[in-house]
Amino acid sequence: MNIVKSAKISNFTNSYLVDLRNHGMSEHKDSMTLDDMSLDLANFIQKNNINSTYLLGHSLGGRVIMTFL
Repeated sequence: MNIVKSAKISNFTNSYLVDLRNHGMSEHKDSMTLDDMSLDLANFIQKNNINSTYLLGHSLGGRVIMTFL
C-alpha cells in the first residue's frame, strides 16, 4: 500500500505504514518486546521483497527501528 499522496514522492518510491503488533489492525500476541517487534519488521521487509529502505518511527516505532538496526 502506497501511503504517500504526493506524486513527487510516490512516483519515485513506495511507502508503507506498518502497524506494530498489538496496535491497530495488526496481529495481537502475548509477547510485545522490542526484539519481537523488530523481528516482525524484518519479516515484513523480507516478505515484501524490500531491498532498500528508509525507516521512520515515532516513540515506540522509533525504538523498534533502533533495535532493528
